[in-house]
Amino acid sequence: MDSIEKIVLLCLMGFFGAITPGPDILLTLKTTLRYGILQGFKVLFGIASGWFLYLGIIYVGLSHWLNTPIIQLILSFVGGGYLLYLAFAMLNATPYTLDSTHNVKKDGFLQGLILNVSNPKAILFFIFLVTPFVDENIKLGLVALWCSLFAAFVFVILSANIARSYINAKTFYVIDRICGVLFAIFAWLLCFECGEIVATLLL
Repeated sequence: MDSIEKIVLLCLMGFFGAITPGPDILLTLKTTLRYGILQGFKVLFGIASGWFLYLGIIYVGLSHWLNTPIIQLILSFVGGGYLLYLAFAMLNATPYTLDSTHNVKKDGFLQGLILNVSNPKAILFFIFLVTPFVDENIKLGLVALWCSLFAAFVFVILSANIARSYINAKTFYVIDRICGVLFAIFAWLLCFECGEIVATLLL
């Protein structure tokens, strides 16, 4: 497989991997549906900043550093705690009204960044799926991957923004509850992973 084929395959993996269910895409989708396209892009820019961090680590050859038990434990603990915080906020969200100024989200970038850098799914994706595909054309490959990930999220944001015009206030309220439950499940899985890592370290 030559370099161009590797880059194309990497882009396809990035695009379809990005839109599979996970905390990052769920937060982007939920934010766009409830708060609109501008807030959805704020979350995306935060997530994309996390990608820069991961790709930078791969570029300098330190991807193995992210796979150590201690780092995985810290990230799983932080990620699980933050997901619980988001789940609590979503489950306690007030009913949505179009004229409510308190519904304007102001911290989307920070939410996206924190969620991405503490997301084990993203870490595993970059370590085990991306690293084998980077070779002498590493710069081009990493740039192409970042663009494919960004394109996938833009596709989701634009689709959600179109769907938003057909959703009423009651549906927004239900979406918050569903997303809250899903984030709580993600948090529980990360807490379970923390327990497994601790057990491994104690053996």
